[in-house]
Amino acid sequence: MRRRHLAGGTLLGISRAMGLALGTVHKYARAESFAARMAHGPGSSILDPHLPYLGARVAEDCENAMALCREFRERGFLGGSRQFHRWLAG
Repeated sequence: MRRRHLAGGTLLGISRAMGLALGTVHKYARAESFAARMAHGPGSSILDPHLPYLGARVAEDCENAMALCREFRERGFLGGSRQFHRWLAG
């Protein structure tokens, strides 16, 4: 964005070409430096409160995501089977 502006591109043209708001292009085209972005780690999961029990069930060789989902729903879990599929795959 800054290179395009220094090369003579108009802010409106850059905005349209990049699909960004004109204010955003204006802000970054005129900036002398940019703050480093903080790295984001993995967020919390709806499964987090259930991980100790889930680990125990998997240790007992229960690795069927649908069966685990049904069992956890009986225990009050509000999510779906996708969380179990992802957790088992990870």
